[in-house]
Amino acid sequence: MNESKVYLRALSIEDSVVTYQWRQDEVYKQGVVSQVRYSNLESERQWIINSIENHNKGKEVRLAVIEKDSGRLIGLVYLTNINYINRTGIMGYMIGESNARGKGYAKEAVLQLLHYVFQQLGINRVSANVLATNQRSLSAMKKIGFIQEGILREAIFRNGHFIDLISFSILKSDFYE
Repeated sequence: MNESKVYLRALSIEDSVVTYQWRQDEVYKQGVVSQVRYSNLESERQWIINSIENHNKGKEVRLAVIEKDSGRLIGLVYLTNINYINRTGIMGYMIGESNARGKGYAKEAVLQLLHYVFQQLGINRVSANVLATNQRSLSAMKKIGFIQEGILREAIFRNGHFIDLISFSILKSDFYE
């Protein structure tokens, strides 16, 4: 088995300087499902603080993706909307460093996150939505083993036109097959 080229760690407030820079990248802006809303470093810093608080309260798992060779922060991976009764959550990720994209780091980070939430949190089902225009993420979802469940037609309005969202999920039993 190949050794992972990334590892996950808890977020720190200092990460906001790097994550804020990522959010200025046009490629990043075109690939994310959520609205682009972080207009300054202070709002990004507050977002990180809120993410850390929600993580510590068990409301979400939001982790930094670190490139092993360089030790640099290259992305984020997360599980939000955690429902401990139904054992579900919604996953997302981003590789913010442009020169770290296309190297399989997102796949490695997602695999580590899934293993953690299935084994440590008892989650059974993880879902994810991907923009129909984000070919790299669509490919990654399939390689990881996510099953496409449907299409949310014209769910996102961006740059003057609507974009479909592709809905995926993976079950704990699927992941460990």
